[in-house]
Amino acid sequence: MKFPFIGRSRHEEEPRYDLLSTILPESVRYALQYNEAKLGKEEVFALLHCPYYEKLGVYLALKLIAKHQTPRDFFVAMTPHITNTQRMVSWCQQRLTDLPDALTHGMKCRQYSHYGPETFDQGFSRLAGQFVNSDHMPMLVAYAGTLGLVDFAQHTPLGHSFGIIVPATSETQLPGIVCYTSTAPGFEADWVQPSDVGKIPVFVDDVVHTGVTKDTILHQWIRSGGRDGALFQSVLKTFSD
Repeated sequence: MKFPFIGRSRHEEEPRYDLLSTILPESVRYALQYNEAKLGKEEVFALLHCPYYEKLGVYLALKLIAKHQTPRDFFVAMTPHITNTQRMVSWCQQRLTDLPDALTHGMKCRQYSHYGPETFDQGFSRLAGQFVNSDHMPMLVAYAGTLGLVDFAQHTPLGHSFGIIVPATSETQLPGIVCYTSTAPGFEADWVQPSDVGKIPVFVDDVVHTGVTKDTILHQWIRSGGRDGALFQSVLKTFSD
């Protein structure tokens, strides 16, 4: 099924921030220190309203939305907005407003705050530039890989594709993949299986720490009939508190 949209925004203006705006919202800092880093709608809304952390807010919002809806539904539904951070923020706010509250793990906030959004933006942009116009199929690993969603959408030339892979939660399931293809005048989205992907994938995550996610993704990919030779890339290699 195809889901086109109109109105591509290829480039976003580089914002400037003062020191105060780089501090995590108070409710988020409280949850990190006193609530085992469990974040709900209040904390995620606070991040979505904070320009310095809005991509972090989008990532956490998608994790909350996944508590109530299938990835197939919302990853396809957000297609019209993936080239623009503000549009993604607005879409997430609207979706969350209509959903019951839930909790999601928010330890990523410390890592993201420690390195700063610029580190992740530059890293994802570099990887997008390297792979979107190559013989490989870039796939962002859900959910942390969605920190680079807008960067990959903006770098994808007409006729080329990138995707998001949602790891399976059991050995009896297949990983889910949404494939975004750049067309005129916008992107189209298809929900596919590993065996449907013709190119060798390069999986893109924000960080490789213990290597567990990497090993899981590569194992599930081969088990599900995906092509051999897959690569794995990340913005950061390790993370230490």
